Amino acid sequence: MEYRAVEFSYLDLATKEEVYVSVPEEADEALIPPGTQQPGAVYTIGESEGRHAPFRIETQALPGSGKTNISGTPGSNMKESFETACDYLQANMRELSRDETLNEYNINVQVLNPSDANEGGETSVGLLVGIVSGILGRPARSQAVVVGAMSLMGELVAVSSLVDKLQLAADSGAKTVLLPAKNKEDMPKIPDELLDRLQLVFYTDPLDAASKAIELE
Repeated sequence: MEYRAVEFSYLDLATKEEVYVSVPEEADEALIPPGTQQPGAVYTIGESEGRHAPFRIETQALPGSGKTNISGTPGSNMKESFETACDYLQANMRELSRDETLNEYNINVQVLNPSDANEGGETSVGLLVGIVSGILGRPARSQAVVVGAMSLMGELVAVSSLVDKLQLAADSGAKTVLLPAKNKEDMPKIPDELLDRLQLVFYTDPLDAASKAIELE
């Protein structure tokens, strides 16, 4: 049985005041902490061998010659997602009002994998948002998760098992989830309890996801 919004307190006998206290073992439980993250840091949720897994993406974009690298423990699916994100951004950098190309940067991504997942499918949009955040030097929204996959030409794929992923995002500490507009048709399936806990922000293409995640609008 799970209880939510439970508060613990004691009565101060000297002042007769009720004092509320936090539970230490719950204080550090959230994967996604409050507060502003560094530019290039983005949270996403991917697929790994039939289960859903949270990831923290940390991106460093430095002046360079177009080298790209992803490290940590990414599986082949996440490496493919990273390549898709880089190739799409290479072809669409001007949409960011940038005169440079991706070849003028070295992109280094580190994947933090708290659930020890073997793969990281359906993470290409989150990876792209991390790269854009790193290039622009602007942080993503506080306590936000970006979910979704894209093709090489930017075609979005509706998020599968959406309710389960929203639940994982909320339980991990997220307050906002960015997801493809194609998932609007799933709204009736989402429990009210999750809608109360999360702000859902829909995007129409990969760069729209970046714009809304980094709040460029």
